[in-house]
Amino acid sequence: MQPLPKESSPGGESVSHSEAAQSHEEILEYWTPARMAEAKPRELRLPEEGSAPQAAGRGSSTRES
Repeated sequence: MQPLPKESSPGGESVSHSEAAQSHEEILEYWTPARMAEAKPRELRLPEEGSAPQAAGRGSSTRES
């Protein structure tokens, strides 16, 4: 299991960062031309205008157990 991303920023804005479990070379080997052709982009969900962003995984009602 990967550790949760670290969230902190001097400006008070949320920033996430996590270390990759694989090396750069392993990642490049995994993403073959066939895998790249079949890849589908992840849905990008932006907060509704005027709402405050919520930190992922912290008190989220959509989180599954």
